[in-house]
Amino acid sequence: MSSLNQQTARYQRDKLYEKLAKPGKNYSVYSNKHYPGEILLGEYQVEEIFQDKDSGFYALGSVSTSGKNPPVLVIRGFGNWGSLEDFPREFLPYKDISDVVMTQSDSHLQAAKKIGVIEWLRNQVSKGEKPDVVGQSLGGKVAQQLAVEVPEYIDSLITFNSIGISSQEFENYQGEVAIFHYINPVDFVPYVLGDKFLPGTIFQVYNPTIKTSDFLGQHNNLVLEKADTVIKEVKIESFYWVRELYQSIRSYRRMVQKEVEELNQIAKQDDEDDEVSTNKSSQAIRQQFDVSLQAVQQEFNNITQAIRQELLANTDRKSAAELLQQRVSSSVEVIQKEIEILSVTVQQEIRDSGRTFKSFSQRLKEELKDSVGMVKQKLEKLLQVETKSKIQQELDVKSDRI
Repeated sequence: MSSLNQQTARYQRDKLYEKLAKPGKNYSVYSNKHYPGEILLGEYQVEEIFQDKDSGFYALGSVSTSGKNPPVLVIRGFGNWGSLEDFPREFLPYKDISDVVMTQSDSHLQAAKKIGVIEWLRNQVSKGEKPDVVGQSLGGKVAQQLAVEVPEYIDSLITFNSIGISSQEFENYQGEVAIFHYINPVDFVPYVLGDKFLPGTIFQVYNPTIKTSDFLGQHNNLVLEKADTVIKEVKIESFYWVRELYQSIRSYRRMVQKEVEELNQIAKQDDEDDEVSTNKSSQAIRQQFDVSLQAVQQEFNNITQAIRQELLANTDRKSAAELLQQRVSSSVEVIQKEIEILSVTVQQEIRDSGRTFKSFSQRLKEELKDSVGMVKQKLEKLLQVETKSKIQQELDVKSDRI
């Protein structure tokens, strides 16, 4: 279980923090029925409740009843910034609202500063105890932002499947806070939202009993207390590489969607311009669109699955990286082939009907080419990272033998 041994105080405390930070029973920060003096998990007493209805910010400032643990600020994640229907598409059938997420989370930080969160942190320090700050998802991002703002008032920062902070905030961080990020490799949130994570220890946490298709389960379910949960520490380079790959895949997917949409518009426009267009021609084009789109969707699903398998692999990391490169490259080839088939079909049907094919923009072609190149570049980077890691491991083994 790497450096996070079940017997350590860190692990035992973070199990409690996970229960407080994730949706669940009445002790969870997601419950809106808390009150000052309330006892949570038999260990913490709610001292102050922070709530801003305009932004949706909500947090609990609590102190240890046993005196064995530090005070803790737990920040709620999924707030009033959006609805499930607006989530990024790859989180299930939801639309992309990453910009909305980031904008509203910044308003959460401003709300926290306005309603006295920093004062509460300062007061705990004045009493002789630096508090921990904990957050899940959106709350993890706000927790990191607070660590940037007032690191001198925070002992430890613990996040669960957090959103990243901006690159500028990352550069502004000057603290020495003990930071622990718990990240589920099957959860998209930590990998596609935000730019950076404050430097610290990253634990990859995965429970095989949760279905990979269950997005909310992967994001929200308690896992630290489960005996079959797999926990391992991962290098920051590997984590950032996966984030970059996911984002390049998303960019590539958007380019593919743009090209398909432009082809669709060309086909529709030419069909409208030709009064004698046959239903047979239109039907052939529509059938090819259906076939190609289904194939493209399947390949993007295959890419996502391949990345997840690489993350969960317990075999040789370099071999896993090479296999991932092969799988993603194969899927990209299929996607490009389907787009080409679709383009040729549209061109042929239009020309057979005596019309002129209106080619899509050169700029779009270049953007698609660039996005494919970016995916390949990220795959090459992974191989470099894992090859370097394997060489270092071999050197470490030789050094131990000497």
